Amino acid sequence: MICTMVLLSSLLLSSDPVNDFIQIEEMETHCVGRFLIDLPKGTQVKASYITAGSQVTTFSNVTAEAFEQQLAARQQELQDTEHRNGGTMFVARDDISPYHVTLISWSSKVGRRVYQYDEYQYLPEAAVLYVFSGKGNADEESRKKAAAVQRAFDGKIRYRKPLEIPEAAGLCICEGLIIDSRINREEMTVGFFLPGMPYVNLSMTSFVTREDMHTRANDRSPISRLSGVKVLRKKTREWGDLKANEVLLKYRDDGRWFYQFDLKVPSKGSSLEHPYISVSLEAGTYANTEAGKPINTVFKHDEQAIQLWDAIVSSIRLRPGAVARLNGVE
Repeated sequence: MICTMVLLSSLLLSSDPVNDFIQIEEMETHCVGRFLIDLPKGTQVKASYITAGSQVTTFSNVTAEAFEQQLAARQQELQDTEHRNGGTMFVARDDISPYHVTLISWSSKVGRRVYQYDEYQYLPEAAVLYVFSGKGNADEESRKKAAAVQRAFDGKIRYRKPLEIPEAAGLCICEGLIIDSRINREEMTVGFFLPGMPYVNLSMTSFVTREDMHTRANDRSPISRLSGVKVLRKKTREWGDLKANEVLLKYRDDGRWFYQFDLKVPSKGSSLEHPYISVSLEAGTYANTEAGKPINTVFKHDEQAIQLWDAIVSSIRLRPGAVARLNGVE
């Protein structure tokens, strides 16, 4: 399973026969990046993370033998692939420890200016493999700096059980925690798939910025030009000491009703605690039937959609202790 956490459960979203409000019977708290979010039990979470500029991929249920085989196969593939300017794509192998290895190759078959770094960290006790993929300038000084960074991360990643909320500072990734609080290029893109609601897409993205990044309410998207657009809410939302912008739209397309909800949270420059955040909910379907039954709308009333949105968005918060202070600086 690659960077995906799946929780199976029975349907826990139901409709109240009196007021048709959604009853969320049980919620679970998930750690994504440096944040916590409460979601209906059984929600599937699929995420992509970048830390220190490297894309992180998690492989579960990997034996020590499988780790060695995967590493060897990738190295052989690079050695067997010709570079157009002579030689092969393979440049070098850096064995930091028996379970921590970096493969260095050319980033393209035609260039000699950029290296590709594939850093493998394997935790045998948890049978989990983490692969960090990034790029760097192909000069000796840059290569030395990359090697130093990779060694600094040795021992700074640990396994994290599904739904475990760690107390240590660091970044929650798929089945892992990267114990680090240095300012870096840190990003995440997360999709949440709610149980019993296949036509509702909820997503959250965030990234650390160098400078303060401001937001504004924006309802002038292509959606706003469709017929029958209704603004359900457009306001500034309190987000700690920041002001987030929120727009909730309902619109008609091809005779069917759809929802587009967006929240944009501004960032503070060079802050892990205050990255830029975007949360989005899209709901609706062009399908005519599901198992022979007609689909009229995803939500019976606008209030159902708003209730679900508010319950989830209001639960997003920085995980306590997620960011450690380094010499008095974030």
